[in-house]
Amino acid sequence: MQRTSSSGSLLLLLSTLWLGACSAAADDQSSAGGDVPAGSAGSGGSGGSQLMTGIGGGSSGSSGSSSTGEVCTPGNSRSCFPWDASKEGQGVCQAGTQNCEGSGEFGKWGACEGAVGPDNEICDDGVDQDCDGADASCGAGGSAGAGSAGTGGSAGCVPTAEICGNGIDEDCDGKDQVCNDEVCQSINLFGDCLTVSCPTTAPYPKSCNVFFSPGDDRGCVASTPLSSTVYFQAGDQCNLGIVTGTLCCSKTPQAALTQQSCPINKPQPIHATAKSECPTVKK
Repeated sequence: MQRTSSSGSLLLLLSTLWLGACSAAADDQSSAGGDVPAGSAGSGGSGGSQLMTGIGGGSSGSSGSSSTGEVCTPGNSRSCFPWDASKEGQGVCQAGTQNCEGSGEFGKWGACEGAVGPDNEICDDGVDQDCDGADASCGAGGSAGAGSAGTGGSAGCVPTAEICGNGIDEDCDGKDQVCNDEVCQSINLFGDCLTVSCPTTAPYPKSCNVFFSPGDDRGCVASTPLSSTVYFQAGDQCNLGIVTGTLCCSKTPQAALTQQSCPINKPQPIHATAKSECPTVKK
């Protein structure tokens, strides 16, 4: 009976030692970062909740952000505006869109696409390019946007040489310059083959608008840029027609009269440099 008891005690001791070794091996494997599925998705660290701590530091972003590279969920999108937020929705400025790029559980925000930001202001064009809430006025040196119209600021009117009568304020004085070097006079000639002279204050022909009646299909206007007289002839017979319209003259020499600057109402308009180039007059 005593031998049996000793054998049982030895067996119990060996079992205890074997169970302790197995437990220690399991602990060693766990502490060494063994094959745990949740941890394998991390970047080489330990498993479990350590995964979110290592990756989730970046913000997913809010509307209006334009940062790239932040962690996000693939397939999501957000509004973006990479300029001063106060200008978004003002004038030409508008937000764009960022898409979350990548595959799997986590991605990164891509570039901001479609956004329009502020630009140099063009005064009095009806468009708010610098997104300050209003179109800049081409005033006489007043400020416009971030620049000064009087000093040629990049956001305001930039003065250039004024061109009169074109409806544009090139010199930024708030108005288009009226062309005051032109003098126009009415033409009322009873019987054609006659001349009209420009006044001495504006001796150079600039433009005209002529109506010949009756006569044939031809109407002739003869002039030269440096001569103050303009010759009018309807058809090939004189003293039978009527010539009406306007003749405008300038203080400075102008280009020769053409159908564009001096339209004639006849099917065959003739613009000559001398009356001898007009149709031969019947005797």
